[in-house]
Amino acid sequence: MNTPAIPQMQQPPKKKNGCMIALAVIGGIIVLGLGGCMLLSGVFVASVKGVADQEAVKQKERIATLATAAPSELRPDGDLRDKFTFGSEFTDVQRENTEKEITGKIVEWTLTVYEVRRSGD
Repeated sequence: MNTPAIPQMQQPPKKKNGCMIALAVIGGIIVLGLGGCMLLSGVFVASVKGVADQEAVKQKERIATLATAAPSELRPDGDLRDKFTFGSEFTDVQRENTEKEITGKIVEWTLTVYEVRRSGD
């Protein structure tokens, strides 16, 4: 006897989950982005350290030359005192010009210290 054929249900092929693929792509982008940031940070820190080391060497050289340099003829009284005293009659422009003239000059003065502030600690 012939048995009637029972139609079989075909299962549809499994679809890949689009959300999982999108999550994997986004995760990969984030990992690459963070890795790039870390790499750039390392390069930046290394370059800043190099510049800081160069500046430290320059500073030591300046200090070494300071010990043997002759002081200028600048005096803390007279014209300088008059220009830079609080409430002086000189203009800001005159003070700025004088500051440019004396910046970098070496002085040897004995002065009274009125106020000291702690820095750091």
